[in-house]
Formats: sequence, C-alpha cells, structure tokens
Amino acid sequence: MFNKLNKRNAALLGCLGLLTMTVFAGAGSAVAQDGGAAVHEVTVTGSDVVFTPADLTVDIGDTVYFHWEDTGMDHNVAESDSAGSDEYKEGGFRSGDVAATVHFNVTFDEAGTFYYICEPHTSMDMKGTVTVVDPDAVEPEATPGFAPLLAVIGLVGAAIAGRRAD
Repeated sequence: MFNKLNKRNAALLGCLGLLTMTVFAGAGSAVAQDGGAAVHEVTVTGSDVVFTPADLTVDIGDTVYFHWEDTGMDHNVAESDSAGSDEYKEGGFRSGDVAATVHFNVTFDEAGTFYYICEPHTSMDMKGTVTVVDPDAVEPEATPGFAPLLAVIGLVGAAIAGRRAD
C-alpha cells in the first residue's frame, strides 16, 4: 500500500508539473488581435490654434481623419520632418491650401513617428505627432518567464517522488 501511495504522489506531481508548464508557457507573450483598421479623429474647434488631440498613437493601417468646420480662422495640416520643423516635408501628406472647413484623411501604412503642422500657425506651435505602431510586433520580455523554473520544479518533484516509490 505504501508503494502505491508514493506512485500516486509521483503521478500527481508529474501532472502538476505538466499543468504548470501549460498554464505559464505563454506568460509575457503578446497575442495579435485580428480586427479592422480604426479611424482616429483630430479636430480644430472655434478659433483655437491647437489640434485636438495633438499627439496620437495608432496601429499600422489605421486612418487619421483631420477635420474642422467653419473655424474662426483658416487652417491646414501638413507633414513636417521633425518636431522642431516649421515647414512642409516635400512628398509628405498635406490637406491643401488653408481653409475654414477641411475634411482630410491619412492612412498610415508603416510604423514610425510622423510630425504635422498647421502651416500658417507654426509660430503659435500648432503642431502634433502621429506615432504608428505595429500591433503584431512582439515586445521583448523585460525579465525571463516563470514557466521554465516551474516546469523544472515540477519535474524534479515528480522524479524524487518516483524514486521514493521504488
């Protein structure tokens, strides 16, 4: 009877080790979510000289919808080279000439940081950024996972209990 009890404990410990490996094996890993591209809005209201929100983080494939209607002054949105730049980036996105009403979409197909300005109001610091991230990118873990350690503990416990059963 003593021998059967130890074999049962060994089997239980072995199962516990396998369960631990199964539960914690994926700890800390990112799971990609399937979904459609999102649309994010950036607006200007009234006589404000600020984009709201000025800084935005989006996923690759998302669209930013810049819009304002009947504002007290004319605006546009134009891509610039950097946060400190006050000039349009040649070949970048641009809504066109300044206007009191604008509806303009930009879809971002690559990761990175994109800077934008309102050309007539750069001296008033009317600027912003769109940070585009890859939702499928796996971020490295800051610390190693617990799964290998717990698996080893479970297997060592099963081995000790198995030796005692013999």
